[in-house]
Amino acid sequence: MDLIGYRAETFHAIEQEYRAFLEGIGAVRPQRFIPVSAILGENLAARGAGMPWYTGPTLLETLDGLAKAPTRNDQPMRVPVQAVYKFTSRGDDRRIIAGRVEAGQVRVGDKVVFSPSNKVSTVKSIEGFNTAPREKIDAGWSTGFTLTEEIYVTRGEIMSHAERGRCSARACAAT
Repeated sequence: MDLIGYRAETFHAIEQEYRAFLEGIGAVRPQRFIPVSAILGENLAARGAGMPWYTGPTLLETLDGLAKAPTRNDQPMRVPVQAVYKFTSRGDDRRIIAGRVEAGQVRVGDKVVFSPSNKVSTVKSIEGFNTAPREKIDAGWSTGFTLTEEIYVTRGEIMSHAERGRCSARACAAT
């Protein structure tokens, strides 16, 4: 606003130009545009005398009003498959799918889908090295899973809850 002399007409013209541009490319639809002074900091944390025509919230008031993102545990479950291990010694016939729970929670009994292959199974167990058996595991933990059906999935697939719907690898990775 310092470069345009704090003029409301110029600000509104720029706002309309940006709204048209963003709509034209199918981008987000901004709730508001906030005129700020780079030199004096007006409308960042407090209003100033330079823009009495602007009656909306300051930038900090707007940021404070944004909803918090859900915690990683409250987001849809996403587990990129890091590796698949098959044990055969001493009668151990488990196929363990290993990965890090990036978001959500996994529980024994959850019906899961792997994308992009769209193969579906149910979590039979949550595995860990030298740990007690678990019934659930939260986001942020690397672990392994066995499934009730032995399906063939590969490194790079994304495990998610089946009831949340299938998604492409790109869409799963983005959420």
